[in-house]
Amino acid sequence: MNSQEWIASYEEFVRETMMERKVPGAAIGVAKDGQLVYAKGFGYRDAEQGQVATVDTLFGIASITKSFTAIAIMQLQEAGKLTVADPVSRFLPEFHVKTGSGTEAITIHNFLTHSSGLPPLSCVDEALKIGMNTYEELMTYMAQLEFPILGAPGTEFSYSNDCYTLLGAIIERASGKPYSTYVKEHILQPAGMQHSCFSLAELHGYEDRTPLFETPPFQSSGGLKSTLTDMMRYTELFRTKGLIGKERILRTESVQQMTTPYFRCEHNQYYGYGIAITPNFYGAVMLGHSGSEKGIQAYMSIIPENGLAAVALTNLSGSPAPALAHGTFHCLENRPAKSTHVTYKEYDLPPDRLLEYAGEYGSMEGIHLQVSVDAGTLIVTIDHSDSFSLKAIDEDVFLTNVEGSDQTVRFIRDGSQTVIRMMGSYRQIPKRV
Repeated sequence: MNSQEWIASYEEFVRETMMERKVPGAAIGVAKDGQLVYAKGFGYRDAEQGQVATVDTLFGIASITKSFTAIAIMQLQEAGKLTVADPVSRFLPEFHVKTGSGTEAITIHNFLTHSSGLPPLSCVDEALKIGMNTYEELMTYMAQLEFPILGAPGTEFSYSNDCYTLLGAIIERASGKPYSTYVKEHILQPAGMQHSCFSLAELHGYEDRTPLFETPPFQSSGGLKSTLTDMMRYTELFRTKGLIGKERILRTESVQQMTTPYFRCEHNQYYGYGIAITPNFYGAVMLGHSGSEKGIQAYMSIIPENGLAAVALTNLSGSPAPALAHGTFHCLENRPAKSTHVTYKEYDLPPDRLLEYAGEYGSMEGIHLQVSVDAGTLIVTIDHSDSFSLKAIDEDVFLTNVEGSDQTVRFIRDGSQTVIRMMGSYRQIPKRV
């Protein structure tokens, strides 16, 4: 398929997907061996004002920010100011939790890999609601909460915005600079990411942007805003193992440490430091991360050995940004845009066993799920609204489709084989009843 053919096929897929999912605007790009192959804005950055999205429209990237936070930690390790094996308490002596005595054993590595043992919490959101402005106030608030830990540090994976927020405090104390200043001086500026920022005040009147919200003061878990042009430059760091243009942002060994698959986060995916690793994407290793917040759904993906990188930025939370990004790979490599890289075998699970999983699940992060059985099918209902059917693919593991992408749900049992938690969207969610 020549370039004209694959682009026509891909753009038809984008238009159909955006119309079906009511996505107002998007900016999507793909590069091969460091050269931009395709980049385009679709729809509107502000539909009410009729303002179109472009490759230089500023979008929020939400949790993709975590990869920048991880890079900052690795740079400070290279500079000898910390190691990932350091206990968090070396830099955050105020950090404690009520339940469990293992706080002192939690390391920076545990924070980076979401393996601290902390369950999903809502500390950052609550802190913003009640006007907290410092990391010290945040840690005081966390220390007052009562919750069961998931396990000893390094034994359980569960995605934690709070831990990545506290990595921002570690970066500040180790570097002596505010988190946003450090990232700007050591990553954004050397990378030539001239329109990327944490505060809209830094833009000096730059108007090509989606409606965005400020997220001070806790920015290290999801506060960066960027453009497609800038993010395509950023993906080079992972393709080249540390270089963006002629600037070395990280040493090769630091990138390798970041992209090591430490913990399984999906049935066919693992988590490193601020990066998810898919070991087999049509025979190649794929790196990536997504981001989702109010008015934001973003995704970046890199296949270093094939020289490929793609980014999809959208202004609708819950939009199929991963499918839009992966669609560029599929069309470039002569696959249908809606292809999936994983095939799952159905698992023979007796219908009467489905009741073992039924019940209510919820977390302090505000997630509420109802798992029920309907006509021999397991159903998950989110916040009494959206429902998804689950198909068994392994013991305690089920497949569903969310936002246009296959995702797995795993149920976790205690020593007596009773289901106590479910793992979905990277989070362990306790069973309540």
